[in-house]
Amino acid sequence: MRRLLRSTRGRFVTCVAASNLLSGLFTGFFWVPLTMRYLPPEHFLARWGPMLLSILLALPISYWISRLSARPIQEMLEATQAISRGDYTVRVSEEGSGDLAELLHSFNQMTNELVSTEMMRSDFISTFSHKCKTPSPRFGALPDGCAAGT
Repeated sequence: MRRLLRSTRGRFVTCVAASNLLSGLFTGFFWVPLTMRYLPPEHFLARWGPMLLSILLALPISYWISRLSARPIQEMLEATQAISRGDYTVRVSEEGSGDLAELLHSFNQMTNELVSTEMMRSDFISTFSHKCKTPSPRFGALPDGCAAGT
């Protein structure tokens, strides 16, 4: 249960439940007494007012929560684009908990592995290039394949 609450899905469910709870409390404690006192029951706002106010309250809350939830994904997208351009120094912040934090941690591990692989590739190419340019003192000639250009 604790893992579900920390996951992205759990946050979404919590957001929806909190929005519904706030909307219900607002309707029950504020809107209904106000309309009973000042508006006749057949008035348009007496019937549709709670729904309209719920929508007006839910939109900014949903926008804020979605921006908050999408920020780490947007950061990871920018880091992925930087890595594809060859910048292996980029890391993403691993704040939070749950499945999104695990994804960010795995992304940073993958970037570290890419740096390691790139260093090994670079060392191999420089070593191989040096061996092809330097005659072997043991045989007095270039290693097989280097002289032929293969």
